Amino acid sequence: MKFSTFTRSISFLLAAMYMAACTPLTPITPTPSATYALPTRIPPTPILQTTTTATTYPPLHTQGPYLMYTWDHTNLALLDADGQGRTEIHLPGHLYNLKASVSPDGKWVAYFTGTKESEPYDFSLHLLNLSEKTTRTVTNLIAPGFPDNLEPMTSIIKDTGGWSCDVECKIYQAQNNLSFYIQTLAWSPNSTQLAFTAQIDGPSSDVYIYDIDSQTIRRLTDDLPNISALEWAPNGKKLLYVNSYPGMIYASTSLHIADPNIQSPQSPKAIYEGTFWGSLGWMSDNEYVVHGAGDGGPLYSFASINVDTNQVREFWPYTVDMFLADPDRPKILFLSFPYGTSEKQPEPEAGLYWVDLDGTYQKATDEIYYPVETQPNADFLAIDGADHLFLIHQNGSVTDLGQKIEYQYPPRTSPNGMYTLIPTSKGLVLFSRDQLLRTWDIKLSDITWRPDSTGAFLYEKRERLYYVSIPSGEPVLIDTCRVKYCWLHEYLWLP
Repeated sequence: MKFSTFTRSISFLLAAMYMAACTPLTPITPTPSATYALPTRIPPTPILQTTTTATTYPPLHTQGPYLMYTWDHTNLALLDADGQGRTEIHLPGHLYNLKASVSPDGKWVAYFTGTKESEPYDFSLHLLNLSEKTTRTVTNLIAPGFPDNLEPMTSIIKDTGGWSCDVECKIYQAQNNLSFYIQTLAWSPNSTQLAFTAQIDGPSSDVYIYDIDSQTIRRLTDDLPNISALEWAPNGKKLLYVNSYPGMIYASTSLHIADPNIQSPQSPKAIYEGTFWGSLGWMSDNEYVVHGAGDGGPLYSFASINVDTNQVREFWPYTVDMFLADPDRPKILFLSFPYGTSEKQPEPEAGLYWVDLDGTYQKATDEIYYPVETQPNADFLAIDGADHLFLIHQNGSVTDLGQKIEYQYPPRTSPNGMYTLIPTSKGLVLFSRDQLLRTWDIKLSDITWRPDSTGAFLYEKRERLYYVSIPSGEPVLIDTCRVKYCWLHEYLWLP
């Protein structure tokens, strides 16, 4: 299942995982770069260097799935699902976001080389073929003449908050804005196209699409602001992007919907915009949920955007303190308190509510519980103000699981919904529905379930990696940290 969570004051942080690993590195050889109608400045593709390390691990022994992770956005590690085999790759560049960089089919990794903050401004996009261990250069992302060519953007930068800014200052603001967002990527669901942002044809970044098979690039959008976010619809028929308007304080953003099947550059109008707003993401192939947000205040005014018709429909005009969203059954669980700030009065009384995208809602319980995870059987896990864990059923009944969880680390339910691993103040406990099965004396930073729910990787105190078979296994040490800082930034499962 896919889950999305937000909290106001008791946010459960997706704990960063720490570890380090050492294996011989896999060599990578270059292949030709993409073709494009306009000239691009593409530096020679670096070749990955092989080094010898102190510790050698058994090689991968299965056909997948594999757990991929990076601890520094330059080195990648792949583990068999049981943790026994491993291979490592050292990129000739760096990642920005692992989950955005890897194609859904697990064949490609997008990475960057060069600089974007200083000369020679040779920031470039490349692709690594994981199976062939070869690289492709896609294109240089910054046009010649940077940053002087940003001057046209000064027309959309406003003096705000009592601050004034001359042309040189506004060019500096535009440069910072473009530099921050120029690494935005989004793979199409079928892994055949990579949408990315680049400043190739104009003073700001636009959306471009790279075709894997033809190795060609085409420009999708033509807007003056910079692109700050990209998201494909689950069916691949639409591409959402967000324009960012640089500014001294509180820069505004706007959401747009592009059609990837249109061959010529397009400038679709803004569907949603403002200084403070956010999104829950996709709830179906054509429904995208957004919400208003204050400067430190609660969220409010949840609305669904139909990307086929561009219609925006508000379905919850009230404020909320936290929520859980579950695209597998398009309902959203809101914890709401009556702030008296909604234009539509009266606001619902305090409690937990199941809310449909059509605006209908049903109270789940009058008691104040803070939801932490939805369950496949339509129940959900929640805690009270003292961090005690409860199972809240769809009919409003409550089961006390008799556990107090660690404040910053949430429970993790297996993909099949049969088991839940819960980090507690006394150790790690394993539940099956509402039945306690096992307890281990281990304090965790994070949990990663195998896709088939037969085991999980456990990260203890950001220092040790264990693997445990579920439900009857014992944690087996897979690796320990051997460097001063072994921050494991991101991880995902490859098919």
